[in-house]
Amino acid sequence: MTFNPSNGSWSITANLTVGEMKFRANNDWAINFGDNNNPIDNKPEYGGTNIPVTVAGNYTITLNIGIGGNYSYKLKKN
Repeated sequence: MTFNPSNGSWSITANLTVGEMKFRANNDWAINFGDNNNPIDNKPEYGGTNIPVTVAGNYTITLNIGIGGNYSYKLKKN
């Protein structure tokens, strides 16, 4: 993922398959983010449950955990 210091977000463009995903730091599971809400609310929680991917395709994935503790994520299908 690429870091944007101006807004504290991380982003990547990637191909996703149908299934689930999570965010994790430093190639380790010690720090990971999922989404505990059903339906999902796009607000990541530490150690949260896996995030469903219901449609396969190419996505721009953004994780904002930087400014003011107002965390969010977005999976945008390209």
